[in-house]
Amino acid sequence: LERAMNDITKLSIFCKQVHFDQDVAANFLKLMRGDGRSWEAIAVDILRQKARWDSIVLEECSSQNDDAQHIQSDLDNEEYLNLVLAHILAVDNCAYLHLSNFIWSKHTAWTMQALMFSKSLQKLQLDLIDLTFAVPMLVRGLKPNTSIKCLIASRCGLQDGPLGELLENLPHQLEELRIFGNKCRARGLAAVTGALADKSRNLK
Repeated sequence: LERAMNDITKLSIFCKQVHFDQDVAANFLKLMRGDGRSWEAIAVDILRQKARWDSIVLEECSSQNDDAQHIQSDLDNEEYLNLVLAHILAVDNCAYLHLSNFIWSKHTAWTMQALMFSKSLQKLQLDLIDLTFAVPMLVRGLKPNTSIKCLIASRCGLQDGPLGELLENLPHQLEELRIFGNKCRARGLAAVTGALADKSRNLK
């Protein structure tokens, strides 16, 4: 992470099975925010005139231990992971955010409400995440968002009720929607049909 700080050729951050303790989280945030960049790196970012990161991917990044003595450590790491996610949304310098097999807590769902302030994020992809309890807070951030054009929520364990709630609260500018691997029934079908029938949308 430290070596990548001033590497202007790097446009994506990919983390798989990373244990986010305090040190890892601190270095990740320095890289993501661009702390301590050289003047040359700053100048290149200005000339790009777009989000600093094309994509940020967090896959299976929740620390898990079977040993009971590590339970508190897991809780601490969960907070570091939520802190990282909160900063990604707050700094808003990423065009594509992909969260996969990512264990969400109520704090994580609450953090996602910050989506309402995003101006750079154009694609949000959620895979293999149980979103059932998170939908009410997720849509609070999603519906007023003005930048996301592609939303993917695949294999997120959504039954027709929560899926329908999600589909009823899509941002107006959304152009692409993928919801495979969930149970879309009466409410979900009614919501997606209504969105597709809306002539002011470009949804596909």
